[in-house]
Amino acid sequence: MADTKAADGGPPIPDWAAGDAASEAPFVLEVIKDGVPVDEIPLTAARCLVGRAADAVQVPLAHASISRVHACFQRSTDGLLYVADCASSHGSRLNKAPLPALKYVEARDGDVLQFGASTRIFALHRRGRTGAVREAVAARARLRRCSLIRRRRGVSVVRGFVGCLG
Repeated sequence: MADTKAADGGPPIPDWAAGDAASEAPFVLEVIKDGVPVDEIPLTAARCLVGRAADAVQVPLAHASISRVHACFQRSTDGLLYVADCASSHGSRLNKAPLPALKYVEARDGDVLQFGASTRIFALHRRGRTGAVREAVAARARLRRCSLIRRRRGVSVVRGFVGCLG
């Protein structure tokens, strides 16, 4: 795959990509600000661009460090979800690890994303999870969010962990 952008500003569309048809949004982004969930964004299209240019993306984010087209979610024909940074100025992170520019990385239920220097955290959830499985995934995402919050605030491990659970 070449290191060039597609016409929409995202990474090149891979051979394994699902078609353009909208669906029941098997994935949802939970928006978390200051440790509190504030919104849910369904990822309905097979390809969802994230960025500051509201007229060009499916997930608009208003923050100065977010590029016009910052990141891309791409669903595969087998139902998996991938995310790529669109060679943005301030980068994207998946579970605290920087995403390589224009390279797709699998994103899983419970993963945590950050875009640019925004303090908002985005937790990825697969719709339709219920009961113990949903709780286990939510607990894993909560621990990742707590870790990010602790690191950002410089809070001690014990105090930060208790504060995140409360």
